[in-house]
Amino acid sequence: HFICREIGRSCSAPYEDLANMERLVHADPLQQWLINFSSRNTRSQYGHWFEKFQTFAGKNAKQLLEIAETKEGRRQIDFLTKQFYDYLVKDGYTRGSATTIMTAVRSFFTYNAERLPKLPHAFSAPFEPAFEQRRVLTPDEFQKMIEKAKSPFEQLVLWMVADGGQRRGVYTALKMKHLKTELAQDTPVVIAVPSELFDYRGENVNKGRRVAYRFGFTAGTVNRLLDHLEQRRKNGEKITAESWLLSDRGKPPSAKRINEIVERTAKDAGIQRTVVSAKKGRMRTIHAHIFRGFLNDRFKASGEADDIFRNMILGHRPPYAGAYDRYMDERILDAYRKLGNSQSDTVTEKVTSRVT
Repeated sequence: HFICREIGRSCSAPYEDLANMERLVHADPLQQWLINFSSRNTRSQYGHWFEKFQTFAGKNAKQLLEIAETKEGRRQIDFLTKQFYDYLVKDGYTRGSATTIMTAVRSFFTYNAERLPKLPHAFSAPFEPAFEQRRVLTPDEFQKMIEKAKSPFEQLVLWMVADGGQRRGVYTALKMKHLKTELAQDTPVVIAVPSELFDYRGENVNKGRRVAYRFGFTAGTVNRLLDHLEQRRKNGEKITAESWLLSDRGKPPSAKRINEIVERTAKDAGIQRTVVSAKKGRMRTIHAHIFRGFLNDRFKASGEADDIFRNMILGHRPPYAGAYDRYMDERILDAYRKLGNSQSDTVTEKVTSRVT
């Protein structure tokens, strides 16, 4: 079924046709490697990196595998990947990003039973986020963004991103059934993210995979969400457990739409900046992903000192698979009550009345 979906053919085709399709996929060693990644984004990214490596090496995938068939050839490939690492760093990539790309390239040879020599510890560089990923948003700047929201829906999106601290894809896949506690006025809520969280395209947006975790929203965001749901009911929508938690014109907003709201309100607020990244070119300094750090800072300001707890909220894999760190719903609700009582969760009556 996976092969059919990738090639764009129906699985109702005769077995012989399906077998031919499978042979077509496996005829290309690069596609044979990439098809093992369940995430479409990962396949695209790894494919791009390996194409970059092929250009650097001046060889295609089959030629590189032929070189790696001998012990001396594997040493040549090993040296070539390290030269590729140096090339990436000189081209402006951080050491952490260059290591990630080099490791991905090397995994192609491991998959094809051509294991390369073990990398020395010197290549285990700590992750160094680029400038645009380190942008620190202040509560005052966030308030300016809220003031530039053009609708209650946009205001809700901003508060959900600020309270949730999730990767933007998560918001596109949440349904009513993911509410772990009751959705009630003036009360925070807990959201349960399963290990497999599928969006409207059928893609698993839980980047941590196999890691189920929980996060929440403050009482203020819950009140805005309740207004959002009530408006949808007035528009004739029947809200059930399978209904999307966030809906824009009958369907959940895309990750791109969420980021557009963030970037535009920041621009209209006069706090948006553009930087040049060697990895992605021109980028906005304020985008949806920086709200992960924004929530972490807000939690610390509210007195939340448990690093493991904050990382759990952000969807990071816990130490020892979370065997020794379990958090009850009430613990999460208490953290969001304190967060809601902090100064950063105050929206002036002027802003609320203007948007309404």
